[in-house]
Amino acid sequence: ADDPATGPLHQPSPSGAEWKPRLHTNCMDAVKPQVPLFGTTGDSGPDADQRLSIAFLDLSVFPATLQSCASTLKSLDASHNHLNNLLALTRCTQLVTLVLDSNLFEDNCRMPHLPNLRYLSMNANRIANLDPFIVMLRGSCPCLEWLSMLNNM
Repeated sequence: ADDPATGPLHQPSPSGAEWKPRLHTNCMDAVKPQVPLFGTTGDSGPDADQRLSIAFLDLSVFPATLQSCASTLKSLDASHNHLNNLLALTRCTQLVTLVLDSNLFEDNCRMPHLPNLRYLSMNANRIANLDPFIVMLRGSCPCLEWLSMLNNM
């Protein structure tokens, strides 16, 4: 196995500076037999109850349990599912980080008002017309600082 300090994600860039990702998702969820619904896998830090990973669960809708922590949730990873609707996030007004990679979101998807959202990743979805989608995001997520929409149709 690669050493995390020298593996392929930590190779120096052509300019000589080490590349450090700005947004990290826990890819280990894909290989764990059971993924916890609350907190990140193996994390019991002071913010663990403010993070939720529902990645790699083959979900077509957000789980009802999301509503029980919606008002305090700061980070949500719902990547690698079959989600296509964001209405369940309406009460998640404290979200700062949202990862929705590899789902089924399309151009007509509407983001609820998320006034504290700063980091959004929606890579590998079905959003073909980026311009109107980004205009919609500007109104729904006024604090957005970082957006990734790679590999959309």
